Amino acid sequence: MIGSLLLSWWQRSYAAVLKWVGIAAAVLLVLFKIRQSGRDDERAAQIVKQNETVGKANEVENDVRRMRDGDSLDELRRDWTRK
Repeated sequence: MIGSLLLSWWQRSYAAVLKWVGIAAAVLLVLFKIRQSGRDDERAAQIVKQNETVGKANEVENDVRRMRDGDSLDELRRDWTRK
């Protein structure tokens, strides 16, 4: 009895059920894409920040490399000692 009621209900409303399942799947897909794009933006920002940090480190390293032997120590003492 219950089986036949469920079967008749399914035969009458399977199109509506499939439509709502499709709508729910589309909404979930959109939410997933928005979430993923946020993660991608965050990764890109992190990579840009890392590149800037590496660039600054390379710039400092090149500046130190261009100095004579005692000049870098003198500059450190001049800039970082208490006055």
